[in-house]
Amino acid sequence: MLEKTGMKLDLALPLFALIDRDKVDPDRSDLAALAGRLGAHLETAHGIAHEAIAIEGGTTASGTPALYLVLLGVPQDSWPAFLALAEIQKSKPFVFRREGDEGRFSLHPLGSGK
Repeated sequence: MLEKTGMKLDLALPLFALIDRDKVDPDRSDLAALAGRLGAHLETAHGIAHEAIAIEGGTTASGTPALYLVLLGVPQDSWPAFLALAEIQKSKPFVFRREGDEGRFSLHPLGSGK
């Protein structure tokens, strides 16, 4: 899958791997603005290009709420920087897939090839 030239993926990291949990209240914080600031930082500081960015919420299998920073349309030449960021943050990277129009999504672990 990762060998194709010019391919783009929608990628995700757990939000709290990037920022402190106590800095964000999902019910009160402006998550769209936060996503924009994080996206700008990832692009300028880490070279991770993307077409759009969002924070998506869900629930883990155990019922725990979870938030993910989702980078849409990440070009292939940015994948190494994304994987390096995940490794530095000791976080599992995911491929993000939207499922239908109801806001449902799935996350698929993305290996670093190690």
